[in-house]
Amino acid sequence: MPENPTFPDLSLPESDPFDNMPPWAQMAKPGAGGRVSLAEPPAGQRRAWIVIAPARMGMALVGLADRAAHQAEMMLRDLEVQVVSPDSKLASPGLMDFGADFADADQGADPREVGRRVRDILGHLPVTADDIKLTVTDLKMAAPAGVPFLLWHAVEEPEFPNNVIVSTHYMDPATWGDPMSEEARRAAIEQRLTAAMINIMGVMLGYQPCHDPECYLYRPIERVRRLDYMRGFVGVHADLLNTRLSPEQEQRLREELEAHKAVLNTLELQRTRMGDYTPPYILLSIEETKKQIRRIERQLDEALGGE
Repeated sequence: MPENPTFPDLSLPESDPFDNMPPWAQMAKPGAGGRVSLAEPPAGQRRAWIVIAPARMGMALVGLADRAAHQAEMMLRDLEVQVVSPDSKLASPGLMDFGADFADADQGADPREVGRRVRDILGHLPVTADDIKLTVTDLKMAAPAGVPFLLWHAVEEPEFPNNVIVSTHYMDPATWGDPMSEEARRAAIEQRLTAAMINIMGVMLGYQPCHDPECYLYRPIERVRRLDYMRGFVGVHADLLNTRLSPEQEQRLREELEAHKAVLNTLELQRTRMGDYTPPYILLSIEETKKQIRRIERQLDEALGGE
C-alpha cells in the first residue's frame, strides 16, 4: 500500500506524530483547540494574510504572487506578510482549488463567493479583524453594472473586514492578445501584481494616494497599463524609499533563516536514517524548507544591497 502523506507516521513513537502534519490538519491534535497558533507580529506592524489560489496558471501564479507579496513586505515596513498557498500547508488543498470550484463564466466569478471561500480558508488561523486579507487568483471577477472589468474588489462583510480579492486575469497580457514570450508574460503579470498589492495594502495601512504616475501609491488606476509605470515611492512619498527593512525586520528575518536551517538539518538526518523508506511528507518538507531558505536569503540580499 503506498504511503499516504496526509496521515501521521505512527511508526515513530519517540516523536510527536502530528509534528510533520500540515497546520490545517493539526486541528485534530489533542489540545489544538481547532486553531493553528502563530507568533504575533512585532509591535507597530500589521499582519497581512496573502492567499494565493490559482485557477489556471497553477504553481506559476504561486511563484510570482509569492515574490510580489514579499516585495510588498519589504517596501511597506509596517507590514508583516503571511502567505497561504497550495504549497504552504496552511490550508486544506481542497479549499485552495479555485479552478475546480468556481465556474469562470463569461461574466466571471462572484467576488462575494470568493470572499466567503477565503473566510473558510483562513478560518483555523489566528486572523483578527484588523488584519489585512488579500487574495490573489487568476479567476476573472464579475464586474458590477457599468464597470467594464475588475482588477480587485473589496468584499465588505462586518464579520470579516479588510478582505480584498485581486484578479490577475486582466493583468495578464495574454488576455489582451499581446504577443510575447511566456517569460515576458509572467514578468509583466508579476510587475503589475506587485504594484497593485503595494498600492492596495499601502492605502489600507493609512498612506494617502498621490497623483505621481510613477509612484506605487498613485490613484486612480483607470487602466491596466497604469500599473506598468508604478515602480517605486516618488514625489511626496519619496521618504518611504529608505525604509525597506527596519532593524527589527532584519533581525526577525535572520532568526527565521536560522530556524529554517535547523529544521532542514533535522529533516536531512531523518531522510538519511530512513533511506528509501523516507515518507513523502518528509521529502516535501525538505523541498519546502529549502524554498523558504532561498526566499529569505534573496530578501536579505535585495534589502541590504548584497552586503
